[in-house]
Amino acid sequence: MITARDLFVLVNKDRARVLTAPNASVTAVRLLDELPRHPMVTIPTVVKLLQTTKPTATKAVGVLEQLGVLQETTGRRRDRAHHVERAVLVTLAIIVLSAAPVTAGVHGEVSRGGRRSDF
Repeated sequence: MITARDLFVLVNKDRARVLTAPNASVTAVRLLDELPRHPMVTIPTVVKLLQTTKPTATKAVGVLEQLGVLQETTGRRRDRAHHVERAVLVTLAIIVLSAAPVTAGVHGEVSRGGRRSDF
């Protein structure tokens, strides 16, 4: 069974690898911080998410890809998508480390601390 501590250690190891990488950037670290909430990203998504330029977003994704944090999934040269290598663990981290309890309704809606959101 994976514990919250295991997930915390895993995320911190990735963070340490990014911070010590010779080609690391502030944008790469910011993107790493967003990956638990956005485990699959494209360059346009990163541009919007981090409010940055396309070249800067491309470099940040490239850094995380070189470090093995992100993996390209489409095999195309254009319109590529990247996902977190350990996407399932990151998703679990959101649930386990969330302060608000998560409950599912009959029709697939999810409630977090009294707020309703549909997936």
